[in-house]
Amino acid sequence: MVVNVSRCEDGRFYCAIVLKASAKAQANAAKGGTKHFIGTEILRVRPSGEGMFKGTAFDPETNMHVDATVTMNGPGVMDLKACALFGLVCESQRWTKVNRD
Repeated sequence: MVVNVSRCEDGRFYCAIVLKASAKAQANAAKGGTKHFIGTEILRVRPSGEGMFKGTAFDPETNMHVDATVTMNGPGVMDLKACALFGLVCESQRWTKVNRD
């Protein structure tokens, strides 16, 4: 999956919008109720401390918004942790910046 992370339109948050996704990811999102996965906002966070951001992540496979924490781990690397059910069910991902030509 390829996402674009930039300031949201309101300027207070950072948003991640899906630009590309595999056919499998799109099919899984459709099964969860997200018909148009490309263009979907899947992350909205704001600064909450040195190198940390908090907000919400969207899980297209369950069609749920969950609490999210992003930690910056160097240039172009961020770790995302999203939790549901009051933090009982969590999933982590590492996102790495790629250069687009």
